[in-house]
Amino acid sequence: MLQELILDKFADGYIKALDVTLGESPASIVEKKGRQMPQKEADRPFPFLSYIENGVEVKYYYQLNQSNEPVIDTIELIFPQKKEWIKYRQLQKIWQPDEPEDLEFYIERMDNGIYSFAEFDKKNHQLKRMLIKKFTE
Repeated sequence: MLQELILDKFADGYIKALDVTLGESPASIVEKKGRQMPQKEADRPFPFLSYIENGVEVKYYYQLNQSNEPVIDTIELIFPQKKEWIKYRQLQKIWQPDEPEDLEFYIERMDNGIYSFAEFDKKNHQLKRMLIKKFTE
């Protein structure tokens, strides 16, 4: 799943690794993935659906679009730290091949109007969180 996420260019907002298109309805996510995990964060300002997929906690955040329909606009992936995923420099070489090594603990990229953000643990440099968000004009 992670390798697919890293290499995906998100054409038409489709995220292959999750079989989800940004902009689709929360109901279609539930239809595809079944019942969600109970939400622990009921006081969050934005509603979301939460699942465990391939050992990763995945949250599908949704908001109302111009037609007042709920649509998925952001996906957050939380990677458990008990497993090694990918280190900062490894991902930087893939997403930013021309950039010199630096001491940042996050990497950003934009592909086909989709913003990706990867955050890393400051001690072991392992991936800990990723956001994928559709930008609309």
